[in-house]
Amino acid sequence: MDFTDALDRVWSEDTKTIRNFLTKRPAYKKLAEEIAYILEMGYRKRASSLTL
Repeated sequence: MDFTDALDRVWSEDTKTIRNFLTKRPAYKKLAEEIAYILEMGYRKRASSLTL
């Protein structure tokens, strides 16, 4: 069974997993945005402290 077959099977036979993911997706998106912000601020702080 390849990846496409497994994915098709989940979509057709395991709707609870899909529904679970879709329910949690906004929280995952917000978490990813917060992590990106923290990383960006850290990089900016380090870059501003560099001397050329």
